[in-house]
Formats: sequence, structure tokens, C-alpha cells
Amino acid sequence: MRPVRLTMQAFGSYGQRTAIDFTEPRQQLFLISGDTGAGKTTIFDAIVFALYGEASSESNKKDGAELQSQFCGYATTPFAELSFREWNGGIEEEYTVRRTPRHLRPLKKGSGFTEEKESVSLTLPDGREYSQNTRETDRKLIEIIGLTKPQFMQLSMIAQGEFMELLRARSEDKKLIFRKLFRTGMYQSVVEELANRRREGLAALTELANRCVEELAQLVIPEDYAHAAALSEQKNRVQRSERLNVAEMEELLSQLREEKLWLSEERLRADAAEQSAAERRDRTRDSLTRAEALLSAYTKLQQAEQELSAHSVREAEFAEKTERMRELRQAYELLPLSERAEDAARELQESTAGIAAEEGALPLLREETEVRSREERTMQATAAERGEAYTKCRESVLQELERIRRRQAAEAERIERERSRDEAAKQAAAAKAALQHSSEQERKLREEAEQLSDAELRLERWQRSRESLGELEAEEQALRSLFQICEEGKARLTELQRQYAAARTAFFSASKEQLAVQTAFLDEQAGFLAREKLREGQPCPVCGALEHPQPAQLSARHEEVSREKVAALTERCSTLRSRQETLAKETGALGELTRERETQLLEREARLRERLQRLFPEESLAEAAFPVLSALLGRERDRLRESGAKIQADAVRLRQIQETLSHMEEQRGRLSETVERTAERLRHKETALTETETRLTSLREQTVFPTEEAARQAHDSALRAKKQAEARCQDARRRLDESRAEQERCETRLRQYRERLPRQQEVLDMRREAYLAGLSRIRMTEERQRELCRRYEEADIERLRQEITEHKELLLSVRTRISACRETIAGQPRPDAEELSEAAMEAEHDLIARKREAEARRAALRSAEQVYSVLLPRMETREKLLREYTRLDSLYNRLAGKVSGSRMDIETFVQRYYLRRILHAANRRFLEMSGGQFELRMTGEEQAGEGKNRGLDLMVYSTVTGREREVRTLSGGESFMAALALALGMGDQIQQSSAAIHLDMMFIDEGFGSLDERSRDQAVRVLKRMAGGSKLIGIISHVTELKQEIDDQLLVTKTDDGSHAVWRIS
Repeated sequence: MRPVRLTMQAFGSYGQRTAIDFTEPRQQLFLISGDTGAGKTTIFDAIVFALYGEASSESNKKDGAELQSQFCGYATTPFAELSFREWNGGIEEEYTVRRTPRHLRPLKKGSGFTEEKESVSLTLPDGREYSQNTRETDRKLIEIIGLTKPQFMQLSMIAQGEFMELLRARSEDKKLIFRKLFRTGMYQSVVEELANRRREGLAALTELANRCVEELAQLVIPEDYAHAAALSEQKNRVQRSERLNVAEMEELLSQLREEKLWLSEERLRADAAEQSAAERRDRTRDSLTRAEALLSAYTKLQQAEQELSAHSVREAEFAEKTERMRELRQAYELLPLSERAEDAARELQESTAGIAAEEGALPLLREETEVRSREERTMQATAAERGEAYTKCRESVLQELERIRRRQAAEAERIERERSRDEAAKQAAAAKAALQHSSEQERKLREEAEQLSDAELRLERWQRSRESLGELEAEEQALRSLFQICEEGKARLTELQRQYAAARTAFFSASKEQLAVQTAFLDEQAGFLAREKLREGQPCPVCGALEHPQPAQLSARHEEVSREKVAALTERCSTLRSRQETLAKETGALGELTRERETQLLEREARLRERLQRLFPEESLAEAAFPVLSALLGRERDRLRESGAKIQADAVRLRQIQETLSHMEEQRGRLSETVERTAERLRHKETALTETETRLTSLREQTVFPTEEAARQAHDSALRAKKQAEARCQDARRRLDESRAEQERCETRLRQYRERLPRQQEVLDMRREAYLAGLSRIRMTEERQRELCRRYEEADIERLRQEITEHKELLLSVRTRISACRETIAGQPRPDAEELSEAAMEAEHDLIARKREAEARRAALRSAEQVYSVLLPRMETREKLLREYTRLDSLYNRLAGKVSGSRMDIETFVQRYYLRRILHAANRRFLEMSGGQFELRMTGEEQAGEGKNRGLDLMVYSTVTGREREVRTLSGGESFMAALALALGMGDQIQQSSAAIHLDMMFIDEGFGSLDERSRDQAVRVLKRMAGGSKLIGIISHVTELKQEIDDQLLVTKTDDGSHAVWRIS
């Protein structure tokens, strides 16, 4: 990935549209220089934000409204646009990404602001836009570049103050970075798969153990079994164990086999006893069944004889019911003949009555018809007269209505023109009022604008004050941190001084003791020689005397003092001396460092006091302590916060007033034109109204009827008279037609009655004769037949028949039962059922007991066989599962770094290969930049797995001391060189191992200020050598010497309207 062009607008400190073309430098190494706060780091922020949606710093993340510039209005849309090139299949292609941060913009309608959410667009090499979805575009950008933002920052952009992140990162953090870069995730997948299989194996063993325990719970152990206690105890031991014990399970299976043999014998014995009890029960039950049947026959015979006696008493009653049923059947057989004779007599009577009624009504109907005929002719003449009168009235009214319509149209026209004139008058007045109101508003706004004329100046001053305050606060925070470091250093120095004093005292004490013991040892040695070797007449080996009047005597202490004790005390003194010297060096070094820090603290405090004195000349800060300076900054911060809202509001209000005034000037011209147009329109409306009133007066003089309503009333009155006459004529005609129709119907009915009368008489005689013949055949009078039909329903015949039939069937049933009971008894005596029942009950109870015993034996045997048949194959399965689990567990613990003393996992082990190659490439630069003093090394394999995974931890080796130490002990400049070398080494390794990642750029933000001149020259020489290839390297720095060493420079300046960037090419 190589940047081509960066465009910023309203982004950070860049208010105006600013474009930076990275193809302009003639060399691959260039310098970005400018004052503090000018906007140098903002260039890096814009590149990273365009690619990943966040600014470059990891510790101070910015991705929203805080990126919107304060050096332009909210109407300007902020964005960062980056064009970059990327290799794809051997072809270099150019992409363009444009990202707009979350920002405020003015409302489209009304006043106020609304927040616009972040958006991003990616233009592909063929000119197509990739997607409108932000997440999809972000994923596509990561796919194109091949790096996430943290990886990109650690490889291509070393942000200010963050170059130690990768250098000091824990092994676990490095592992995540390397996994993406070198695609070692498959080793982690292997470990995870092993963990899953190991977990599944353990679950299978646990499940098998649980199933075996559950199966054992089904085991039934008979209490009368001789070894029941031992078997129960063995069962409980197996159930209590967390994992199945092979020996315990084999012992349990052995005892189960013995129990099965015993239960088989017991089951055979119980089955024989059950069979014997069943045969005895069957014999007693058969005897009881026969006795119960004989007793039932005796009881049924007695009941049947009683029922037969009761039914014999009702024989006379049922004979009477039989005779009544016969008469009812005959009477109802003649009922249809009687009803037909009565119907014929009724029809004959109705015809005779109809003839009499019609003969009386016919003369009256003929007289009524004649009267209505005369009335109809009179009504026709009247209707004709009313019609002629209506025709004349209608013609007169239509003429009058036409004149009224023209008059009403003229009146409507007059009203409309009066309304139009009034409306024009109102519009003219409103236009004049609006013009006056606009003038008054403009005057007030100009007065307010005059009052707020310095708002922009005050806002600019406030912003500069806020920026100055921010710089002072940053300096105050740095001073506070340095103060804390100094205090910690003083505390550490005091502790070291105390330890040194203690070590010095211990050394002097041990030296004194060692000297005394050594002297005593030598003295005793001398006395020993004198006592053992001195002889009279022989020279003393010490003084040479031949006489020895008082030879030395050995004291009791000689036995306590030995050469070993003297050597031990000497070794202890040497150790204490070394510790004293070490503490003296550390105390001296820390004291020197503490004094340097105190001097630096005083210098920074003096600079802060000087800047505050310039900012607050009215304050006397010459002797002010740091807390006073901090409190003064706090008061200034509060003052700016309080005044900022008012100043910003005034500036916004001033811009609004200025925009409003520009609109009001155009509005005043439009209002003046409106006043002239409305006055002219009012004059035209008044002229038209006068013409309409003249025409209306002429029409009123020609009208006959005063109103249209009067004309319509005259027309309606004539019309009603005509319609009434026509209605009366039609009514008379209708009544005449009704009279004639009624007369014809009366004559028709009379004729029909007279025609039916002879036939009806003939039918009556014939039906009456048939009825009387039926009565004679059954020898029943007409009165008896009618009485029976009246008293009884036809359904009573069926009821009587059913009662008689049921009585006969009951008698037959009783007689049959008596005969059957006598056949059953057959002369046998009455048995004793109670005695037989007791015997059968005893046999049944004995059988139940034998069945329970036999079923208990069978259940126990089935349980034992079931448990045995299940547990035996499961033990074989468990052995296979255990072997597989043991193998997986050992392999997982080894590859996952779970073995004590070997905590490095397989992925870390593989990544050490890549890290070794990275360090090889990094140390070429680090050794050169450090003048051959330092090189980076990995933690040794022996220490990499001790306690925790430290396989990717870094150490620094000093060629001066020949020792390794933690990278955290490097100074600021040394750390910068190590981090820079590590980043360069990683870039080399990525280029070699991944064809999909092309890192043709590196940006370094500060860090050079911590280097001395020699180290800085070495670092620049390394970077120049790298820039001689294809990699583009940009450096941000305030170091003056770099401006002389690097020819191509991007100069960043900051003015009142924001930051600006310009190339200066050599």
C-alpha cells in the first residue's frame, strides 16, 4: 500500500480544502516540519481515518465530531480523502476512499443544528463505487490492505508516544498480531480441535460412568441372600467413586455371577411351590362355584313362584282391556266414512248460504256503478279547464323568470366586485404595513449587528486563548507527571540510602568479627607450634632463642576457632562488601538521576511560570509554587468555559443577522413593487363596480314580480290546481272501474253456487248411506261410535295391545324360569356356601404369597442378569475410551502449553521462527543505530515456558556488559531505536512471507528528539538506505538538524483560518 494523494476539508486543524500529493517529493524520505499544534499529526490522523474510521492514536481515539474543524463554519462538510496504490496480481491499481466523520450541520429548515452520521465511499480502480454500506466498505478496505488498524499502526505508522507498544507488548498480544500477519491460526485451530476432542472424550467417560452407576441403581439384592451385605457394600463403593475403578468393577461382576446362580436355584423352587398352590386353589374354587350355582337356583325358583302368583290375580283386568281394544279398533275403522259425510253436509250448507248473500248484494252494486259513471264525466270537464289555465300562466312566469335571472346575475356581479375591491384595498394596506414592518426590523437588526460587531474577533481571541490554555494544560500535566516521578525517585533514593547504611554497618561488623577470629586463629596456631615443636637447646622458629622459659599455653577457645570458620567469615565479608559496593553504585546513579530530574522539574516549572506570567501579567508569579500555578490554570479554564458559550452564541447570532440583512434588502424591493401593484389594481376594481351598479338599476325597473319566489308561487299555484283536477278525474275513473268489477264478480259467484248445488246434495246422500251401512255391519250405534272416538285416542289401541302382549310374555317367562330352576336342583340338598368360601379364600391367599415370592425371585434374577449383561461390555468400552482420552490429554497439554514448566504453546513455538527472522532483520538496523551496543533477543526456550507463556517476550543484549536485560530498562532514545528497528524488521518479514501485503510506506511521528547526535545520524542513515528502494518514509520532528539532513520537506503552518501544508522540494 502506497499513498498517492491526501485531501482534507474541515478536518481537525485544516479548515479549508487542503490537498497533499505524495508523488511530488523527488526522494523517498521526506520531513514533515512545523510548530507545535500546526497540524502535522493531523495528516497521519487523516490517512488512518480515511482507511479505518479512527484517528492514528490508540491512546486518544478520535472518530466523531471531535474531528470536525473549528476553523470554518458548520455548513462546510468535513472529510478526508485518500488515494493509494496497491498491487493486485502483479498490477498496481489505484483506489480512492473518502470518509466523512460524524459532524454537525445547520438545519435545512429553520435555525439550529443537527448531527450527521459518518459515511464512507470506496472507488475501485475501474471507477465503480464499491458499496453504500459502511461496514462492508470497511471490511473491503482491510481485505485490500491486508492489515487491521492496530497492525497497520504497528507496521506502517509509529504514532507519537506509542512506538513502545509492540516492543513491550506481552507474548499473548504479539501472538494475536503475528497470527494475522503470518497466518499461524491453523496451529491454534489444532489446539482448539484437540481441546474439543479431549472434552468430548472426558464427557464420554463421565457419561459412561454415570450410565453404569444408573444401571447399578436398578440392581435388586434379596435380603435373604447369604452374601447380600458384601454385594451391597461393593455396589455402594462403585457408586461413590468419581471414575469407574477397574478392580472394584471386576469384584462386583464376580459377586454378581454368584448371585445369579443362587437366584436361578431359588427361582426353580419358588416356581414349583407356586404351581402346587395354583392347583389347590383351582379345586376349591370349582367346588365353591358349583355350590353358588345351586344356591342361586333355589333363590330364583322361590322368586319365580311369587311372581306367578301375583300375575294370576290380574287375569280379569286384562280380559276387559282386550274387549275394549276390539271396540276401539272397529270404531276408528268407521271414522273416515263419518268425517267424509260431515264434510259433504258442510259444503252443501255453505253453497246455499252463498246464493242468498249474492242475490241480496247484486241490485245495490248496479245502482252504485251508475252513480260513479256520472261523477267521472263531470271530473273530466273540470280537468280540461284547469289545463288551459296552467298553460297560459306558465308562459307568463317563464318570461318573468328570465328577467329575474339577469337581475340576480347583475347583483351577484356587483357583490363579487365589491368583495374584490375590498380585497384589493386590504392587500394594498397589508403591503404598506409589511414594508413599514420590514424597515423597522432591518433597523433593529442593524442596531443588534452593531452591538455584536466584535463577536468574530472575540471568538478568535477566545479560540487562541483556549489553544494556549490547552498547551499550558499539557505542559502542566507533563510537569505533574515529572513531579510524581521525582517523588518516587526520592523515595527510592531514601530506601537505597537506608539499605546502603545497613549494608555498611553489617560489613563493618562482619569485618571486625572476621579480623578478631582470624587474629585469634593465628595466635592459637602460633601457640600450638610453640607447644608442640619447642625443645630446650633448639632455636625457636619465631625468635631464634635457645631457652624457652614460658612457652605459650593453648586456651579453651582454640577448640572453637577453626580454619573453616575463618574462611566462612571471610566469604561473608566479601559478600557484604560486594553488596555495599553495588548499593553505593545504585545510590550514586539514582542520586544523579534524581538531581537531573529535579533540575529538569525546576526548568519546566520556571518555563510554565514564565508563560503564565505573560498570560496573566497582573499576577505576581515570581515565587508562586506549582499548586498556585495549577489553581491559576484551573480558574482560567473555568473562565474560558463560562465565557466560551456566550462568545460562540454571539458569533453565531452575528452570522445569522448578516445573512438575514442581506435577504431583507431584496425583500424591501419586492415589497415596494407589491405596494404599487395593489394600488393600481384597486383603481380598476372601483371602475368595474360602478358599471355593474348602473346595469342593475335598469333591470329592476323592467321586473313585474317583486321577486323570483313570487313568480314561482304563481306558477306552482296554477300547476297544483291542474294536478288536483287531474287527480280527482283519475280517482272517479278508478272508483267506477272498481264498481263495475265488483258487480261482475258478484254475478260470477252467484252463477257458480247455483251450478254446484245439485252435485253436492248427491255426494252427501251417497256418503251418508255408506257410513250407516258400516255401523250396521259391526252392530254399533252411531252414538256409541262417536262416544268411543271422543273418549279415546287412536294411540290408545296400540297402548292396550302392548300391555296385553307384555302381560302374556311375562307369564311365559316366569313359567320357563320355574321349569329351569327345578331342572338345575334335580333333587339336590341346599349346600353350606360359607364353609366353601373360607376354604377358597385360604387357597387364594396361599397362591398370592407363592406368586409374590416367585416373582420376586424372577425380578431379582432379571435385574442381576440385566446389570451384568450391560456392565460387562461397558467396561470394555471404558478401556478403549480411557486409552483415547489419555492420548488426547497428553497431546493437548503439550501443544496448548499446559504442562508445568513448559507453558509455551505450539503456535507461539511456530511464531518464534518468524520472530527470529524479524529480529535478524531488525538487529542489522538496531546495531547500526546504537553503534554496535545493543541487539534484540527472544527469551530463551528454557525460560519461555516457566510460569506463563513468555515465548515472544523480548530482551535486549548489551555488547558492552555481555548481559541480557528487560527491554523496559531501555532509555527513551534507545527504546525509539529498538521500536523503529523492530517495525522495519517486521516490514521486511511480511514482504517476504506474504505476497498479499505490500507495505511501501512508513510514517514516524516524533521520537528523534530523544536521540543524541550520533544515534540520530545513524537512524537517519538507515532510513535513507531504506528509502533508496521503493518504500516511502515520512518523519515528523522538531529537531533542527533533521531539516538540514533531509532535503524534501512538507512545511505545515497554522494561521487564523487553520492549517496549511506546502511542499519544499530540493
